[in-house]
Amino acid sequence: MTEAFRRVCARRPKPDELAILMRSVNKALTLFKANPALADEFLKQGDLPLDPKINKPELAAYAAACQAIFNLDEAMTRE
Repeated sequence: MTEAFRRVCARRPKPDELAILMRSVNKALTLFKANPALADEFLKQGDLPLDPKINKPELAAYAAACQAIFNLDEAMTRE
């Protein structure tokens, strides 16, 4: 998550920010593991097919966290 945050926000996340992101990943991972169909639905976005070897609940959890990073005010505006 550090690299994703750094690429979007052009800085490393503070420890508390990283902790929040990792809690988000873990919460989403629990949800997607309990509901694999929900992970499949979430991952239907995009044009390319997924590699069948990919762990879909894990990918969906990290994708959801990346989506949260993109939605940060800091990601949308540069000052």
